[in-house]
Amino acid sequence: MRRSRVLIVDDERASRLVVASALEGLDLDVVSCASGAEALLAVADPPDAIVLDLMMPDMDGLELCRLLRSADATRDVPILMLTAHTGRAEKLHALEAGADDFLSKPLDRLELRTRITAICRLNRFRRVLEERQRLDSLVSLSPNAVLVVEGATGHICFANDRAESLFGLPLLGVPLGEVLGAEGVGAVARLLEQARSGYAAASDDAPWSVTRGESECSVSGGVVEWMGAMAVQLVVTDISALRRFEREVHRLERMETTARLSASIAHDFATVLQVCLVHLRTLSAPASPEASRLAVTEMQQAIRRGTQITRDLLGFSRRGVERPGGNCDAGAVVADVVRLLDALLPRTVRISVVAPESPCLVGVADYQLEQALVNLATNARDAMTGKGDLVITVRPSDDTEGWVEVSVRDTGSGIDPSVRSRIGEPFVSTKEEGQGTGLGLWSVMRMLEGAGGRWLVDTEVGRGTTVRMVLPPAVEGFVLQPA
Repeated sequence: MRRSRVLIVDDERASRLVVASALEGLDLDVVSCASGAEALLAVADPPDAIVLDLMMPDMDGLELCRLLRSADATRDVPILMLTAHTGRAEKLHALEAGADDFLSKPLDRLELRTRITAICRLNRFRRVLEERQRLDSLVSLSPNAVLVVEGATGHICFANDRAESLFGLPLLGVPLGEVLGAEGVGAVARLLEQARSGYAAASDDAPWSVTRGESECSVSGGVVEWMGAMAVQLVVTDISALRRFEREVHRLERMETTARLSASIAHDFATVLQVCLVHLRTLSAPASPEASRLAVTEMQQAIRRGTQITRDLLGFSRRGVERPGGNCDAGAVVADVVRLLDALLPRTVRISVVAPESPCLVGVADYQLEQALVNLATNARDAMTGKGDLVITVRPSDDTEGWVEVSVRDTGSGIDPSVRSRIGEPFVSTKEEGQGTGLGLWSVMRMLEGAGGRWLVDTEVGRGTTVRMVLPPAVEGFVLQPA
């Protein structure tokens, strides 16, 4: 907190010096003004106390006092009026104008020091109280639950109204483990250990999740001082609505993708059936053994093609069922997605894949990576207006050992500079109205955030866009999911 400031307003230089010298040695800053006009400029940063002379030319102390009392910034600043008059009328006028107290000239230096010290102390307490009230109001009205946990006991010593309603029980004095479980206790212990060891950033940069009934919450925390002792403040955010929204977006995306696939697959199956019908006519009529063998071979290839299309579509729909985390081989998922993209994208889009032969295991569920690739590919198709090159690359990350980079590069129109800063925001789209929801890149970003990964977007208008997804290594304890 800054030092207390005292503003002296007196047209006589000698009087200002007398007041300033009387305040020497006190822990405060003194500012002097020679007129009311100067004082009005000086109170832009409101002082803790004003020592104001009653008799001044141009603007006397009474007029200045009234102006100060009419301004929001100085309405509550204590004003000590100085006057050479000792009459009852002058004192009453000063009090009516808004003065809090007055001293008669010549000044009693000790009395002045004592009164200014008391005024500044009370004003400092008033500011602290106002700040505390503002803070209490913000915490009480916060849509998030706020808890304070004693460092010595691990018991909850403060909980706002939102915390009480979210957890549905009185929380004061309750051990944290009964509310946030062993994970919450462990996180608080780590924060306290960091603080005790002198770690500067004793805060939880990676929020964790906790489930309470039907509510899913995100928890973050930091070390604070509470009642003179070390404590941990926790902020609990109910993210149930966000999770429901994400699941609905994911479901709608898969429905849209499946609908597009269905239209393309209907065409492919029509081709399969047409091939089979043509060769059945060949087999139903007298034909040479060579022609019969060729017909059977062509029919078998067509049927295999139809079987593969069916298998890919069924796999895509089954992987739409969310699982809690998982691992997958990024290269195998890309190979699987490319077969889907062959049906989803027009033939005028040339698809190529660059991937190592060895597995690239990542800590992302297969369905999540698959949907992200489909979203990026369809965005690329629209940016290329159905014609161009689409390159999907899988390779080890240059930045972090053990991580894998999966990139999707197109030769489309690129992203306009006015939109680049908002890439990944929900409902922000570069497409024409009605052509997209603006949720594709958002869902990709959310997937990466949930997995602890990150993305980089390189784009240039007229030259295309590259989206690089940097994925963390496989997580121990999860079984590798077949792509």
